[in-house]
Amino acid sequence: MCGPESVNRAQPLVGVACTGINVGPQGHLTLVLVSTTDGDVFAFDVKTSPDVMYQGLGRLLQAVDLLKVVHNSAPLVANLYFQFGINMQSVFDTQVAFAVILEDQSLVGRHVSLPALCDKCGLHGYHPSIQFQLLTEDCNVWARRPLTREMLNTAAAMALPLPPLYTKLSRAMEEKSWERFQVLNADTCLSLIKGRCRGAEKEHHHQTDKPDSRHQLPVLKLSPAQKVLLTDKKSSVQHF
Repeated sequence: MCGPESVNRAQPLVGVACTGINVGPQGHLTLVLVSTTDGDVFAFDVKTSPDVMYQGLGRLLQAVDLLKVVHNSAPLVANLYFQFGINMQSVFDTQVAFAVILEDQSLVGRHVSLPALCDKCGLHGYHPSIQFQLLTEDCNVWARRPLTREMLNTAAAMALPLPPLYTKLSRAMEEKSWERFQVLNADTCLSLIKGRCRGAEKEHHHQTDKPDSRHQLPVLKLSPAQKVLLTDKKSSVQHF
């Protein structure tokens, strides 16, 4: 199946994002976005033309020598597997990488949204209108056709920052933490597939190799670097 455990930092890479209805083990993908390190984004309408998944796009997603940078990989990986039979290979999950960076700073790893993570890393992109943001609260909006320019711009914004995020996160992660990242990355990537196959979703966790918190002194004062990692508000503090 998915092969994120063999992440090779020397591999060429692309960012991968998607839209759909309830993306996950029982969801339906409608649009797959692929971004490059040159800043290009390619949109594949898999609702209108599902056969594209079994042609070039499917080969790209399953290529072991091409790194796919994804934010919160489990729903996408599970959806690809159960809807199309695609085993996504060589995945780098930016959400997992950020959790490991938090742990390197003696903080508790936690999930963070893609916009919040981009802000922490000093990356800023397209922001859809308030009206469209309200529309996207209904997941079925991504099944509408024809695709509007705002739909395409919003979807592209999910993929465009992923390659530069990989650069920033991989540099920020301590060298000694890469082995732990590989384990967490692989576990997270496959978690919803394994959960569906067992008949129950596997609980996400990021506790590998953590010391018992009962024997730790509480953090009384955060360093400037820790404050940057934990804050969800835009500020003038230096990005990591």
